[in-house]
Amino acid sequence: MKTPDYVLTEEYSQSWSIADSKKLPAGSFVRPISWAYLPREIRMDEKNRGLDHDKVVFCYTKIGIVLIPRNIIRQA
Repeated sequence: MKTPDYVLTEEYSQSWSIADSKKLPAGSFVRPISWAYLPREIRMDEKNRGLDHDKVVFCYTKIGIVLIPRNIIRQA
């Protein structure tokens, strides 16, 4: 199985609500996803329309599919 070759350069927090937030520590492996391969419900969600794809990218992570700023991802 191919392993992800991208890592986070700093800690990133994903917060769905005040009570439910998850943290990805620096050095966590992530795998960026092309917009065409995202699940349909994510692509069609109103809050995801108009995103600047040069600044953010959806990634597979250990906590699920997460929107992460490109400037904290580097190739390992």
